[in-house]
Amino acid sequence: MQKVVRTTFTAPDDFLRVAKYYALSKKISLSELIRQSLIKNMKIIYPLVKKKQVSMLDLAGMYNLGGKKPPSRNKLYEEHIKKKISL
Repeated sequence: MQKVVRTTFTAPDDFLRVAKYYALSKKISLSELIRQSLIKNMKIIYPLVKKKQVSMLDLAGMYNLGGKKPPSRNKLYEEHIKKKISL
């Protein structure tokens, strides 16, 4: 069994109300509805991330989530050496 993590998200009140009614009509919990929706929408990406073929940082850059991909260790080391030499 997979580890389950609790999380919080924000949604408009009317959206959440409709989602609860929809889950009730399907005879499932709101959590299950959200899980199913996420699985349905992530069916292409999830296996790649699970197998570590794509990193979360790559995905963040691919979908422009506002995060920046950090520089490589080599780049950081080069910058560090340049600063040391220039002192």
